[in-house]
Amino acid sequence: MEKTTDRIRLRRASMHFIALWTLVFCTALSFPAAGEIYKYTDSAGNIRFTNDLNQVPEHLRSQAIPYEEVEGQSEPGAPADASSQKARNTKADSQKAADLNRQRQLLEDKRRQLEADYNRLMEKHAALEKEKKKRKTHAQAIEYNKAVERLNAEMAAYEARRKAFKAEVSAYNEQLKEDLKARLKKMEAAPPPAR
Repeated sequence: MEKTTDRIRLRRASMHFIALWTLVFCTALSFPAAGEIYKYTDSAGNIRFTNDLNQVPEHLRSQAIPYEEVEGQSEPGAPADASSQKARNTKADSQKAADLNRQRQLLEDKRRQLEADYNRLMEKHAALEKEKKKRKTHAQAIEYNKAVERLNAEMAAYEARRKAFKAEVSAYNEQLKEDLKARLKKMEAAPPPAR
C-alpha cells in the first residue's frame, strides 16, 4: 500500500510539474519581452507598432525605433518640463522592464532547480524500489522503512516548494499582463508624429 501511495504522489507531482512548466513556457512566449516594441511609419504614411523587427519591411527597418526611445523624444515646440517628464517615465519603464526580466530569470532558475530536485527524488525512489527487493532481515526492513519516511518527507518539502513556485509564476504572469496593458495604453495615447 505504501508503494502505491508513493507512486501516486510522484505521479501527481510530475503531472503538476509538467503543467506548471507548460504554463511558464507558454506565458513567456505569449508576451513580448520588455523593450522590444518598435514604432515605424510605413510607405503609406501609417504609424505601425510591432514587437518583431522582422515584421518591419527591410527598407524601413533602419527607421524603426524601440518604443521607449519614441517616448523619450520631445515634440518640437514642447516645453522642457514635458520632455524631462517623458525621460523620467522612460527611465521608470526601462527599470520596470529590467526588473521583470530579472524576475523571469529567477523563476527560470527556480524551475531548473525544481526539475533537478524532482529527478533526484525519482532516482531515490527507483533505488528504494531496488532495495525493497533485497531486504531479508527485520533490521533491513526497519532501515528500508526509515528511508521511505525520509523520501516521503523530501517529497512533501518538494511539493511545498513547487506550490510556492506556482504562486510566484501566477504573480509574475499578472505583472506581465498589467505591464502589457499599460504599454498598450501608452502606445494608443501617443500622439502621431508631425508630418
